[in-house]
Amino acid sequence: MGRLGYFIGEGSRGLFQAKLMTFISIVTVAIVLFVSGLVCVASFSVWAYLKHAVERADFEVYLTDSASSNEVTRSNLLDSLRSFPQVLSVTYVDRDSALGRFSNLYGPEMLDAVDGNPLPASFEIALSRKYQSSASAAALKDRLRNQKGVEGVRFAREWIEFLERVQHWFFYAAIALVAGMIVVLHMTVSNTIKLTIYARKELVRTMHLVGATRFYIAMPFIVEGMLQGCIGGAIAMVLFFILKVVFMAEPSLRQVPLEWGPDLMPLGFLLTGVLFGWFGSVFAVRKFLA
Repeated sequence: MGRLGYFIGEGSRGLFQAKLMTFISIVTVAIVLFVSGLVCVASFSVWAYLKHAVERADFEVYLTDSASSNEVTRSNLLDSLRSFPQVLSVTYVDRDSALGRFSNLYGPEMLDAVDGNPLPASFEIALSRKYQSSASAAALKDRLRNQKGVEGVRFAREWIEFLERVQHWFFYAAIALVAGMIVVLHMTVSNTIKLTIYARKELVRTMHLVGATRFYIAMPFIVEGMLQGCIGGAIAMVLFFILKVVFMAEPSLRQVPLEWGPDLMPLGFLLTGVLFGWFGSVFAVRKFLA
């Protein structure tokens, strides 16, 4: 217990050995963790939006006039569509509903030159999450074309492929950004501990001469790095909490569709800060107290 108190005391005292670098290190930890939290929020939000967008992807089966007017044929086709494993749900849109949608989107004057209702009845299909890919959609399209009563099939293949590319590139960009910030965080903490070791080199040399073990000499510096990470993580946690409260309290901002992740995510800032503080200080100690 006495050793633990010594390590914590010396580690706390070390925070003031290189005040400027310690301040920069803590601020860097706070900024990196806060920005990483924003990246996580953006990732959760984009993933949620892309998931919703893919589920809404247009996949329409247009019926022949005879099929749309024959309830038995239409019912048989509906049962057949629902039996496909790729299909999550099927919605029937009759000709009047199709005309109403078209008029709402483009205005009724677009069909003034046309006699009657030229729009066909259709089935709108939502794909199951397991099969939400361009390859699965293309395979389903080939099967749908061969169904009795089907005049044509349309699906937004380009849209689905675009969403898949966005998912991949966003993932890679987020990984690259977080990896770059981790490198900056590691270098900042390591350099701060190195400066602290330089500032206390006479004490370190004396402890070597009196027979102190490497572990006994190194632990105060490791504790110092962990304290820097803990303080920086706590600042990031507070900033993230304030940002979330502001967004949730302001009606205009509350309309922004953000996914804030798990409730315990802010606590992860604190733990991550301690972890990287430990890692950076261990790296510095191994290199300069060998």
